[in-house]
Amino acid sequence: MAYPKLKELRTDITIRLGLVPGTSVQTYAEPQIDAAIFDTFEFLWGKAKWKHLWTWHKFTLNGVDGTTTEDWVDITQTHGITRWEDVAEVRINNARGRSVPWAVADEYNFVTGSEPLYRTPMMWDDPKLATKVVRFYPLDAVGTIAVFAGHRPTEFSDPDGIIPFDRNLMILGSVWKVFSGDGLNANAAGGAQAVFDSAFTDYLSNTAATEIGHGAGYRDGSTVLISPN
Repeated sequence: MAYPKLKELRTDITIRLGLVPGTSVQTYAEPQIDAAIFDTFEFLWGKAKWKHLWTWHKFTLNGVDGTTTEDWVDITQTHGITRWEDVAEVRINNARGRSVPWAVADEYNFVTGSEPLYRTPMMWDDPKLATKVVRFYPLDAVGTIAVFAGHRPTEFSDPDGIIPFDRNLMILGSVWKVFSGDGLNANAAGGAQAVFDSAFTDYLSNTAATEIGHGAGYRDGSTVLISPN
Protein backbone atom coordinates (compact mmCIF):
# COMPACT_ATOMS: atom_id res chain seq x y z
CA MET A 1 0.00 0.00 0.00
CA ALA A 2 1.33 3.40 -0.98
CA TYR A 3 1.92 5.95 1.74
CA PRO A 4 -0.44 8.96 1.69
CA LYS A 5 0.26 12.39 0.28
CA LEU A 6 -0.19 15.46 2.48
CA LYS A 7 -3.24 16.64 0.51
CA GLU A 8 -4.89 13.25 0.93
CA LEU A 9 -4.37 13.32 4.68
CA ARG A 10 -5.75 16.86 4.85
CA THR A 11 -8.98 15.74 3.18
CA ASP A 12 -9.35 12.58 5.26
CA ILE A 13 -8.72 14.41 8.54
CA THR A 14 -11.10 17.22 7.59
CA ILE A 15 -13.88 14.69 7.06
CA ARG A 16 -13.07 12.83 10.30
CA LEU A 17 -13.34 16.13 12.16
CA GLY A 18 -16.86 16.61 10.80
CA LEU A 19 -15.90 19.48 8.51
CA VAL A 20 -16.67 19.97 4.83
CA PRO A 21 -13.61 20.44 2.61
CA GLY A 22 -13.60 23.87 1.03
CA THR A 23 -12.32 27.43 1.19
CA SER A 24 -13.30 28.06 4.81
CA VAL A 25 -11.55 24.91 5.97
CA GLN A 26 -8.45 25.80 3.96
CA THR A 27 -8.35 29.25 5.54
CA TYR A 28 -9.08 28.47 9.16
CA ALA A 29 -8.57 24.75 9.87
CA GLU A 30 -5.92 23.63 7.40
CA PRO A 31 -2.95 25.19 9.27
CA GLN A 32 -4.08 23.42 12.44
CA ILE A 33 -4.50 20.16 10.54
CA ASP A 34 -1.02 20.50 9.00
CA ALA A 35 0.46 21.14 12.44
CA ALA A 36 -1.31 18.02 13.76
CA ILE A 37 0.08 15.94 10.88
CA PHE A 38 3.60 17.17 11.65
CA ASP A 39 3.20 16.51 15.39
CA THR A 40 1.87 13.01 14.74
CA PHE A 41 4.76 12.19 12.43
CA GLU A 42 7.29 13.47 14.97
CA PHE A 43 5.62 11.42 17.71
CA LEU A 44 5.79 8.25 15.62
CA TRP A 45 9.32 8.95 14.35
CA GLY A 46 10.68 9.06 17.86
CA LYS A 47 9.07 5.81 19.00
CA ALA A 48 11.16 3.27 17.09
CA LYS A 49 13.76 2.68 14.40
CA TRP A 50 11.12 1.92 11.79
CA LYS A 51 12.24 -0.58 9.16
CA HIS A 52 10.85 1.46 6.27
CA LEU A 53 12.61 4.64 7.42
CA TRP A 54 15.96 3.35 8.74
CA THR A 55 18.49 1.81 6.38
CA TRP A 56 22.15 1.74 5.34
CA HIS A 57 23.59 4.66 3.37
CA LYS A 58 26.94 4.79 1.59
CA PHE A 59 29.10 7.94 1.63
CA THR A 60 32.63 8.89 0.57
CA LEU A 61 34.85 11.03 2.82
CA ASN A 62 36.37 14.09 1.13
CA GLY A 63 39.74 13.80 2.91
CA VAL A 64 39.79 17.50 3.77
CA ASP A 65 37.50 18.59 6.59
CA GLY A 66 36.01 15.39 7.96
CA THR A 67 32.84 15.54 5.88
CA THR A 68 31.53 13.52 2.96
CA THR A 69 31.40 14.44 -0.70
CA GLU A 70 27.69 13.63 -0.74
CA ASP A 71 25.02 15.61 1.09
CA TRP A 72 23.10 13.84 3.85
CA VAL A 73 20.06 16.01 3.22
CA ASP A 74 18.57 16.28 -0.26
CA ILE A 75 19.55 19.45 -2.11
CA THR A 76 15.91 20.54 -2.06
CA GLN A 77 16.00 20.27 1.75
CA THR A 78 12.87 18.09 1.73
CA HIS A 79 14.24 14.77 2.99
CA GLY A 80 17.36 13.10 4.31
CA ILE A 81 19.38 12.28 7.43
CA THR A 82 18.81 15.44 9.43
CA ARG A 83 20.05 14.88 12.99
CA TRP A 84 23.00 13.42 14.89
CA GLU A 85 20.51 11.47 16.98
CA ASP A 86 19.29 9.66 13.87
CA VAL A 87 22.69 8.07 13.16
CA ALA A 88 22.87 4.70 14.89
CA GLU A 89 26.06 3.21 13.51
CA VAL A 90 28.94 3.94 11.11
CA ARG A 91 31.00 1.10 9.62
CA ILE A 92 34.46 1.68 8.12
CA ASN A 93 37.24 -0.37 6.53
CA ASN A 94 34.85 -2.44 4.40
CA ALA A 95 32.60 -3.05 7.42
CA ARG A 96 35.42 -4.50 9.52
CA GLY A 97 35.52 -1.59 11.95
CA ARG A 98 33.41 1.23 13.39
CA SER A 99 33.66 5.00 13.68
CA VAL A 100 32.70 5.67 17.30
CA PRO A 101 30.99 8.75 18.77
CA TRP A 102 33.16 11.23 20.61
CA ALA A 103 33.61 10.90 24.37
CA VAL A 104 34.10 13.57 27.02
CA ALA A 105 37.82 13.54 26.33
CA ASP A 106 39.09 15.22 23.17
CA GLU A 107 41.23 12.38 21.86
CA TYR A 108 39.51 12.68 18.48
CA ASN A 109 41.42 15.94 17.95
CA PHE A 110 44.76 14.13 18.09
CA VAL A 111 44.10 10.89 16.21
CA THR A 112 46.03 10.38 12.98
CA GLY A 113 45.77 8.03 10.04
CA SER A 114 43.50 7.53 7.08
CA GLU A 115 40.49 5.90 8.77
CA PRO A 116 37.62 7.89 10.36
CA LEU A 117 37.94 6.44 13.85
CA TYR A 118 35.77 9.06 15.59
CA ARG A 119 32.70 11.09 14.76
CA THR A 120 31.10 14.14 16.36
CA PRO A 121 27.89 16.10 15.78
CA MET A 122 28.41 19.37 13.96
CA MET A 123 27.97 22.49 16.02
CA TRP A 124 24.64 24.24 15.70
CA ASP A 125 26.19 27.18 13.85
CA ASP A 126 28.37 25.13 11.48
CA PRO A 127 27.48 26.21 7.90
CA LYS A 128 27.65 22.58 6.77
CA LEU A 129 25.20 21.29 9.38
CA ALA A 130 22.25 21.68 7.01
CA THR A 131 23.63 19.10 4.58
CA LYS A 132 26.33 17.03 6.33
CA VAL A 133 25.23 16.51 9.99
CA VAL A 134 28.34 14.61 11.16
CA ARG A 135 32.08 15.36 11.15
CA PHE A 136 34.70 12.58 11.16
CA TYR A 137 38.22 12.47 12.64
CA PRO A 138 40.96 12.64 11.65
CA LEU A 139 39.77 15.37 9.32
CA ASP A 140 41.85 14.06 6.42
CA ALA A 141 40.42 10.53 6.65
CA VAL A 142 39.49 8.98 3.33
CA GLY A 143 37.48 6.07 2.02
CA THR A 144 33.89 4.87 1.98
CA ILE A 145 31.69 4.62 5.07
CA ALA A 146 28.43 2.77 5.68
CA VAL A 147 25.94 4.70 7.81
CA PHE A 148 22.87 3.14 9.41
CA ALA A 149 20.49 6.03 9.95
CA GLY A 150 16.94 7.28 9.71
CA HIS A 151 15.90 8.87 6.42
CA ARG A 152 12.87 11.13 6.68
CA PRO A 153 10.98 14.04 5.12
CA THR A 154 12.02 17.38 6.55
CA GLU A 155 9.12 19.60 5.50
CA PHE A 156 5.37 19.17 5.43
CA SER A 157 4.08 21.91 3.12
CA ASP A 158 4.06 20.32 -0.34
CA PRO A 159 0.53 19.00 -0.98
CA ASP A 160 1.99 16.19 -3.09
CA GLY A 161 4.67 15.34 -0.52
CA ILE A 162 4.60 11.76 0.76
CA ILE A 163 4.04 11.22 4.49
CA PRO A 164 5.69 7.80 5.02
CA PHE A 165 3.53 6.31 7.75
CA ASP A 166 0.39 4.23 7.82
CA ARG A 167 -2.53 6.34 6.60
CA ASN A 168 -4.99 5.30 9.31
CA LEU A 169 -2.45 5.88 12.07
CA MET A 170 -1.65 9.36 10.74
CA ILE A 171 -5.35 10.24 10.53
CA LEU A 172 -6.21 8.99 14.01
CA GLY A 173 -3.21 10.72 15.59
CA SER A 174 -3.92 14.00 13.80
CA VAL A 175 -7.59 13.99 14.76
CA TRP A 176 -6.57 13.48 18.40
CA LYS A 177 -4.06 16.35 18.14
CA VAL A 178 -6.65 18.72 16.67
CA PHE A 179 -9.27 17.89 19.29
CA SER A 180 -6.69 18.25 22.05
CA GLY A 181 -5.40 21.54 20.68
CA ASP A 182 -8.64 23.54 20.72
CA GLY A 183 -9.67 22.33 24.18
CA LEU A 184 -13.37 22.64 23.32
CA ASN A 185 -14.33 18.98 23.37
CA ALA A 186 -12.57 16.98 26.03
CA ASN A 187 -14.72 13.89 25.42
CA ALA A 188 -13.89 13.85 21.72
CA ALA A 189 -10.19 14.33 22.50
CA GLY A 190 -10.23 11.47 24.99
CA GLY A 191 -12.05 9.17 22.60
CA ALA A 192 -9.70 10.02 19.73
CA GLN A 193 -6.67 9.37 21.94
CA ALA A 194 -8.00 5.98 23.02
CA VAL A 195 -8.56 4.91 19.41
CA PHE A 196 -5.11 6.18 18.37
CA ASP A 197 -3.38 4.47 21.31
CA SER A 198 -5.01 1.15 20.38
CA ALA A 199 -4.10 1.52 16.69
CA PHE A 200 -0.53 2.51 17.55
CA THR A 201 -0.07 -0.52 19.82
CA ASP A 202 -1.31 -2.84 17.07
CA TYR A 203 0.87 -1.16 14.43
CA LEU A 204 3.97 -1.33 16.61
CA SER A 205 3.35 -5.00 17.35
CA ASN A 206 2.77 -5.89 13.70
CA THR A 207 5.85 -4.06 12.40
CA ALA A 208 8.12 -5.44 15.13
CA ALA A 209 7.93 -8.98 13.79
CA THR A 210 11.36 -10.28 12.75
CA GLU A 211 11.71 -12.10 9.44
CA ILE A 212 13.70 -15.32 9.13
CA GLY A 213 17.09 -14.62 7.56
CA HIS A 214 19.40 -11.66 7.52
CA GLY A 215 20.93 -9.06 5.25
CA ALA A 216 20.87 -5.41 4.34
CA GLY A 217 21.56 -3.10 1.42
CA TYR A 218 22.52 0.45 0.60
CA ARG A 219 19.98 2.93 -0.67
CA ASP A 220 21.70 2.86 -4.06
CA GLY A 221 20.90 -0.84 -4.40
CA SER A 222 24.42 -2.23 -4.00
CA THR A 223 24.93 -5.09 -1.57
CA VAL A 224 26.73 -5.10 1.76
CA LEU A 225 27.31 -8.06 4.02
CA ILE A 226 26.43 -6.34 7.26
CA SER A 227 23.28 -6.19 9.31
CA PRO A 228 21.85 -3.23 11.24
CA ASN A 229 20.98 -5.53 14.14
